[in-house]
Amino acid sequence: MRKALGLSLTMMLALAAGSGNASAEEVPTSLPFQAYVTNLFGDPLEGSVSIEFAFYDGSTTGDTQLWSDTITTNVEDGFVVTSIGNADTPLDYDVFDTIGPVYFGMSINGEVMDPLVPVHAVPFAMWAANALSEDEIRTALGSNLAPDSCAAGQTIAWNSGDAVWECEDLGTGPAGADGATGPAGADGPAGATGPAGATGAAGPTGATGPAGATGPAGADGPAGPTGAAGPQGAIGPEGPIGPAGSIGATGAAGPTGATGAAGPAGATGAAGPIGPIGATGAAGPTGATGATGATGAIGPAGATGAAGPAGATGATGATGTAGATGATGATGATGPAGGGSSVLDDNGVNLGSLVSVSGSGVEFITSTGHLMFLLWDGNSPGGQIWYTGASCTGTAILNAGSASSPPTFGKGVVFSRAFDTLMVPRVSTIIAATGAAPNVGSVAVQSIDNPGCGGASTGNGYELEAVTAAAIGLPNYPLTTPLVIQ
Repeated sequence: MRKALGLSLTMMLALAAGSGNASAEEVPTSLPFQAYVTNLFGDPLEGSVSIEFAFYDGSTTGDTQLWSDTITTNVEDGFVVTSIGNADTPLDYDVFDTIGPVYFGMSINGEVMDPLVPVHAVPFAMWAANALSEDEIRTALGSNLAPDSCAAGQTIAWNSGDAVWECEDLGTGPAGADGATGPAGADGPAGATGPAGATGAAGPTGATGPAGATGPAGADGPAGPTGAAGPQGAIGPEGPIGPAGSIGATGAAGPTGATGAAGPAGATGAAGPIGPIGATGAAGPTGATGATGATGAIGPAGATGAAGPAGATGATGATGTAGATGATGATGATGPAGGGSSVLDDNGVNLGSLVSVSGSGVEFITSTGHLMFLLWDGNSPGGQIWYTGASCTGTAILNAGSASSPPTFGKGVVFSRAFDTLMVPRVSTIIAATGAAPNVGSVAVQSIDNPGCGGASTGNGYELEAVTAAAIGLPNYPLTTPLVIQ
């Protein structure tokens, strides 16, 4: 079944024109071909492709295939330049010796062009390859061909009795009609240049000459506009969640930046000018003292003035002497025993008191007072540990995250993947008063387990030593599962 092919096609066909005694074998048996090809979304094809060329007769559906050839060629930015027909599969000009129309078709990588394209006049010129040369015509006609020339006083005439052209003598008969103008003689020497004549009327346009052979392919034209974006494809299924990456070492805290200087105080605005005091008028003469009038009624009380600002706080007085210590009260009754959950292994052995539980594991205090975290598969997840030797050897130091980190619990248990053993802070370093292990600060190291063994130069944290499961109150390690909280 034919399928639509995204194809912008320019088929360029050129036939060599013979001259003189050129024979049919000199007509080329191939046609130049150029095309611009795209996919159904308008994107130009690129790279190696397989192209099948074919000619059909009958109709656009290709009733009968007259000729075909398959080649492999390269497409660059959608442009393909090649030939239809080659030395191995020449294009037979008999393809165009047909009464009905001839159609051209092609396919690229199996995608068939539909409909077929009718072949117009130029390719039919290949039938000219059947034309006979002059020598072949002379051989075919033999004596029926007129002689090349006759003797003086003779002319070429048709002998109807023998049905041949032959030379015969010229008789003296009546003057015949004027013969056709003979060919122009050879050019004589150039005469003096005469005056320029008036410009003659333009002659009629000459007939269009035959199309010349196709020239070489021109430079690629500018790229066409980008086609419209195709519809967005359906969203693919969500991929599985990858495993959680290991926790990287905590970087050292950066230094605190310096406090910026206080900005300058703004300038105090200038006081406005005091208005001028008016002139004092002249004192008038003292009038006579009038009689004392009656006492007027007392006026209403004026509004209460605003409260004045609070005074400054006085200095703090001296501390008084401490009072005598009171008598100790009676001891209260003993409270009920506390409860709590325990963590058991699959054999029912009590591993210790539950501290916390999460989706990944359980934390508990063993009978020896050691703090232990186990994954639900009975294993410790392993600590991020520095090593003073290369390839995770030498002294083990549990990463504290910073050289200034505080001491850690002296009975915390971790697992060393490199040593394949349980480890605790080195007992000799534990501070007796607090039971905590100090941070050794910045030390030179050569490797780190995080979780694979890699190179390092500077570490910090808590120095470790190996310990057995029994020494930290465990029956064995790893623990038998499932773990049970009770």
